[in-house]
Amino acid sequence: MFKFLCTLISLLMLTKPCRGLLDQGLPQTNKPVVPTLAGSSETSLLHQLLMQESNLRMELEKQITSLQNSVYTIQKDLLQKNKEISELKANNNVMQFNLSNTGSNVGKAVVFSALLSHNLVNVPNGQVIIFDKTSVNVGNGYSTKTGIFRAPVAGVYQFTLTIGGNVVNTHANIRHNGNIIGHLYADHFHDGQYGRATLTLALHLDIGDEVWNVDPDGQINQVIIGSHGGMPVSIFTGHLIVAN
Repeated sequence: MFKFLCTLISLLMLTKPCRGLLDQGLPQTNKPVVPTLAGSSETSLLHQLLMQESNLRMELEKQITSLQNSVYTIQKDLLQKNKEISELKANNNVMQFNLSNTGSNVGKAVVFSALLSHNLVNVPNGQVIIFDKTSVNVGNGYSTKTGIFRAPVAGVYQFTLTIGGNVVNTHANIRHNGNIIGHLYADHFHDGQYGRATLTLALHLDIGDEVWNVDPDGQINQVIIGSHGGMPVSIFTGHLIVAN
């Protein structure tokens, strides 16, 4: 019992000064508060999540850029393909047109080239200029006896007349069924030389239509030259461009 009382008195004596210190207040310190273990773990976890978000964002941006580049490349390829398709369509239309025309002209080729085997001198006014020799006469439309071309096939034809004249100026007309459709004038510039003129035209002919050439004035001493130095000078040619 005595010991217990002594211990209690000692505690009371120690408690009094401690209480006084509490009443006066504990001195303040600037030491940082050390986070607890739980707080440190949460901060580390948050930092890891932010890092993962940043990495994911960067990866997504890379993928978006790659996809944009792919889309641009695809669009460019599509434009090129559309251009190629348009060109193929255009070429196909041309081929179909050519095939249709070729099919319509199969077995209908008409072409001739007529020459003069000799010079024609003093051709009377209004007389047909007869080219009495042919190098080609497919379709037999041209007659070397009459100098007249008669269309064996209806369609659009092209004719070319070349006349070489000497001594005086030489004229010639191209006629279609008697109507003048073209006129040429071969000037004679100097003695010892000949003038030459060429006329080309296209016209539609029905089957049986006729085309020929006429000397319209029949000048005296007029010479229509057949050849010079072995080469033809005056020539009459024609061919079917497209049949009806």
